Amino acid sequence: MNQGVHTVDLLLHFMGTPVQVFAHTALLGHTGIEVEDVAKRLIDYGYHAPTMSFPVPGTLMIEPTETESKVEIDQFIQAMISIAKEVESDPQMVKGAPYNTRTSKVDEVAAARKPVLRWKPPL
Repeated sequence: MNQGVHTVDLLLHFMGTPVQVFAHTALLGHTGIEVEDVAKRLIDYGYHAPTMSFPVPGTLMIEPTETESKVEIDQFIQAMISIAKEVESDPQMVKGAPYNTRTSKVDEVAAARKPVLRWKPPL
């Protein structure tokens, strides 16, 4: 059995019965936004990018732990809602993420085909 069921049980225990459940999967096909774009935009909101496309292709695996408070989970939900609104109003904002990191968007194809590796021996 998948561990995701336990995460749902944990959320129900701490947060109670959900008032609303929704998804924005239809936006992905219409705007050209991919799961990687959303994950990279989460970085701008201060969240580590979650696992992508595992075990289901084209999805994010969100796994809150028992150490995260309701406030932290609510803040994450607000970040996801904000990103969903950005997808509707300004898809290029999401496509170009991340903006608040040392390195801007990486050309993943070029990085895979011609990696630039640097190594320094320990001092």
